[in-house]
Amino acid sequence: MKLLNLIKCHLSYLLSKSSIVSILIVLIILSFVYVTNALSVDNASYKENINTYYYSSVTITKVINCMLSCFIMSSFYLDRNDAYICLIITSGIKKEQYYLTKLSSIVFVLFFNLMLLCLLFLLSGFLFIKGFVYDVKHVRAFYCIFICTIIYSLYANILVNVFHNMFTFSVPALLSILSTSLSQGNINIYKKLLFIIAPVSLNSLDRMFYNNIIYILIIIVLIIISLLFYVKADRRSE
Repeated sequence: MKLLNLIKCHLSYLLSKSSIVSILIVLIILSFVYVTNALSVDNASYKENINTYYYSSVTITKVINCMLSCFIMSSFYLDRNDAYICLIITSGIKKEQYYLTKLSSIVFVLFFNLMLLCLLFLLSGFLFIKGFVYDVKHVRAFYCIFICTIIYSLYANILVNVFHNMFTFSVPALLSILSTSLSQGNINIYKKLLFIIAPVSLNSLDRMFYNNIIYILIIIVLIIISLLFYVKADRRSE
């Protein structure tokens, strides 16, 4: 119960005016993108129309959502947005519990935001594309975006804990764009090595380049590394 209350506390700080505005801006932009993509398809085949809409919309969603996630993860761990740790620690909560519940709160918000985007994507398809039908690959594609989002945002988390600079979020954000660009065309051994730490989906967009187990292990390792940096760097409560 104590941890649940702690998560509620984190959410109350996370869902500040600036965070809500940032999320709403992204939702509005991507809603406009979905509608525009849906209205712009004009192929003779219904299947081609759906595929064109699917590829163009999912690709831009991944880029914008990764940028938003890295921004939120970095912003929420800046010193000025993390000052309430002093109050939390004095109530008997360990730093490790504080960090992990805070991280869980951010992941929950990112997941909820991505589910909204998935629903907007499907709704725009049904409303504006004749013959649009639901395909399970649509949901799988957004699942792949979520996996990539978590990994890149954890990179942002580590960087802000090390350098205490908001603008470090741009590094993993740009890395996500670079890896997505490199995933097009021929894949050589160097790209394969890069895609281990800079995850991408296959050309179908609904499958990760490597097995999900690999990326889950990477997420666990990144959480441990970030936790160690956070506990070591944060001295305000001592």
